[in-house]
Amino acid sequence: MRNEYLKIVHELLLHNPYNGFYPPIKAPSRFNVEVPMFIHKMRRWGLAHTHLDDVLAHIKETLYCYPWMKSEPVTNLLNFAGDVYYIYKGKYFKAFITIYLPESYPNDPPQAWVVCEDGTTAIDPVQMHVAPNGSVSIPYLWDWDGKSSTLLQFILHMSVEFTSQPPTFAIDVGINLSPNQELLKIILDYRITHLYDEIIKITPARTYAFFDEVAKRYPPVLADLAGHIRTSQRGVNEFIDIVAELLGQPSKTISKNMFITILVVRVLVVIRVTLEYVTLLRSETKKSTNHSRPALERVQRFCNTQRLTRLVEGEGACTPTVGFMSGRDVSCHCG
Repeated sequence: MRNEYLKIVHELLLHNPYNGFYPPIKAPSRFNVEVPMFIHKMRRWGLAHTHLDDVLAHIKETLYCYPWMKSEPVTNLLNFAGDVYYIYKGKYFKAFITIYLPESYPNDPPQAWVVCEDGTTAIDPVQMHVAPNGSVSIPYLWDWDGKSSTLLQFILHMSVEFTSQPPTFAIDVGINLSPNQELLKIILDYRITHLYDEIIKITPARTYAFFDEVAKRYPPVLADLAGHIRTSQRGVNEFIDIVAELLGQPSKTISKNMFITILVVRVLVVIRVTLEYVTLLRSETKKSTNHSRPALERVQRFCNTQRLTRLVEGEGACTPTVGFMSGRDVSCHCG
């Protein structure tokens, strides 16, 4: 399956030496002079690449096809950065890519990241080839061959992948919103409802560290979101409830005070119903002893009414019943 997939991609790329999805950008004629001069300059940078000639040849080939990209050394190893263009639903888009060439390149594959630094785009969690931190993983890297794979082909394959599954999506940050409105908007814009499944599991002790991690994984605007949730009263539970409402689900959290309130109400209902039974039973038994049996029968019928059932129904509730062992005992059987 993987080989068939790569074969299709190669056929697509054969239609255009740059890529098959947007018009080729021809390098300016001056590049015939400037690129060799730049490559010669690179040799004096003291680079640590084991196969420096291969590295420079790959960069030269790539610069002729992507003249707007830049290459510079970082700790004696080359990085390659710039926009990769692709077409999605008939429109042109671009993603800023940073590519790191390891010391053993081309024997080992390059590492690439999609960078969202401008705050107007974010990594799309729905697509399959870019992780939340921007790390790129495509089939071409999985089958990397140090003898035949090249930097240019890697970029072309990225363009193909992004055409089918765009790595980013645009967000609107130009509206002044309240903190809770910002919560909902960021959940929608950043498509981070998947955090809902994580947040309902965290303990209060891990809340601070969790939202710090959230702020690191997503663009800087999320730092405000993390701070709001962390510092606002009942912030975490409020966030969970808002997301639950957004997803059309019932609330997943109940505060401790709310739980106690519900428990007290249930106990009061049971006490009230029990007192009603006792009062009714005493009033009936004070009548003539000749009528004691009909009185008890009336009490029994009262206990079986739908009103009583509604008052005490619910898991764990206590159901008072009239005992007939002595004709006047009242007991409470807990389910």
